[in-house]
Amino acid sequence: LRHDPHDAQIETVVNMDDAEGEAFMHQVVYVRIPESTVDGDTGFVEVSVNGIGVTIPRGKMVPIRRMHLEALVHARQDTFKQTERDLYDTRLRMRTTYTYPFEVLRDDDPRGRPWLESLMAQNG
Repeated sequence: LRHDPHDAQIETVVNMDDAEGEAFMHQVVYVRIPESTVDGDTGFVEVSVNGIGVTIPRGKMVPIRRMHLEALVHARQDTFKQTERDLYDTRLRMRTTYTYPFEVLRDDDPRGRPWLESLMAQNG
């Protein structure tokens, strides 16, 4: 298995070897993605990791694998707002939000919450 820097940080937090980490990522957790208020958004979110896809209906408690939850955590978008103090002082303010806000309703593994909090604290 290949590792990127995110994997190394996660392994440090949950302290797992490759096989245990792979099993951890395939565990089922229950999430809810709220209904969108954006015109044109569909009633579901599609997430795919390593060719394994899942369709998550909005507004319902849905079981998904932890690897798909990780993809939701990494699905972030940056928006910029320009503020002007005067003619010569213009600043951009960046705000990062989740593309698909979610809530974890159930995670039976006691390592799950610390893993999620560590992942959410990382940039992008």
